[in-house]
Amino acid sequence: DVILPPMACYCDFMWKEMKHCRVGGAETMRLPFDCPMDHVLDTPRWFENELGVEVREGRAADVLPTLSGGEPFDLVFIDADKESNTIYLDWAARLGRPGTVVVVDNIGRGGEVANPATTASNVIGTQRGLEMLARDPRFDATALQTLDAKGWDGIALAIVVEPGPARDAGGVERGHH
Repeated sequence: DVILPPMACYCDFMWKEMKHCRVGGAETMRLPFDCPMDHVLDTPRWFENELGVEVREGRAADVLPTLSGGEPFDLVFIDADKESNTIYLDWAARLGRPGTVVVVDNIGRGGEVANPATTASNVIGTQRGLEMLARDPRFDATALQTLDAKGWDGIALAIVVEPGPARDAGGVERGHH
């Protein structure tokens, strides 16, 4: 399965007869507008193929619970809103199996992730995700720093060692992070 976020669009490739990215009669439509991913990308051509990849669209925190009960995932790649990293990591463990690889992208945040006084919500979300990977017994993880033309960044790599929901010290299931 591939989960694609909703998009904010200024132009829609699915519309015909457009002038300046506007379909006739929509000249006063507010931009950007919410549009499905398949109005931006040719998702059937990319994903609906002999591999049987299913495309699901929506906010991952809303879509992930609908995947419970299916086959476990072998790989989870998290590159979404950083404020929700702990939610996505929790679902990676719930939907994974022992050995599932979890990759969290953009964990360096220009080096700001090392600032304990930061007030940036995306950095705080990244910090919480890294803390979860360090403390949650469902994961064995490390972080790798990268430096390229865009600056300092990195990825976290984790293996699910104990799949399932988070549990407290008494073994009782905890809610989502």
